Amino acid sequence: MFCRPRPLATATIALAALLVAACGSGAEPPAIDEPASDAPSEEPADEPADDSRDPDEPNETGDTDAGDDPTFTAATCEGAGITVDYPADWTIITAKEVPPCRVFHPEPIEFQHESFHYAVRIYIDAVAYEDATGSSLDEELDRREVTVDGRDAVRIERRSTGAAMLPEGESSTTYIVDLDSSILVATTSTVGETDYESDVDVLDAMMDNIEIAEDAA
Repeated sequence: MFCRPRPLATATIALAALLVAACGSGAEPPAIDEPASDAPSEEPADEPADDSRDPDEPNETGDTDAGDDPTFTAATCEGAGITVDYPADWTIITAKEVPPCRVFHPEPIEFQHESFHYAVRIYIDAVAYEDATGSSLDEELDRREVTVDGRDAVRIERRSTGAAMLPEGESSTTYIVDLDSSILVATTSTVGETDYESDVDVLDAMMDNIEIAEDAA
């Protein structure tokens, strides 16, 4: 039976004969070119910048808290049953008719009995707390129950109708503090030439730090 040679076997024999001939002649075998790689070379990528920090957030080493500015640079007045801080550049009005630590003003001013021109007045009155904090002939703008040196107190803002002591249309801010058998009054008003809003800020700060003796009178 006739058999046809397989093509693969024939190709293998031909390649072997070629290699033997090349070795016998001393020639280098033909180089087999490697296919070029299309894959790009891999280089380490740069680390992305950290943009997660809020640009408005201060650095950890920075000064993040400057603190609250005080209402004023304080001096201290002590006398007649109270100790209170007041603006160091203000004047305490002294006169034989008035106890110490009772009349405060931004600049020197002559004492005038019962005048409303002073920036801040503090006095003690022999009036029952319930009577002093009751209704008034003036228009009441604001009323707040507060505590002053551990004592019950009220802070009242009023506009005068002219029926009481202040001239009509003038405004006032007044603290009334319960001293059991009497009251401590601290007040400022728009009467006079000082800045009323600034005087109210000073009055509030003074009432925040005032100390009232048990026997204040």
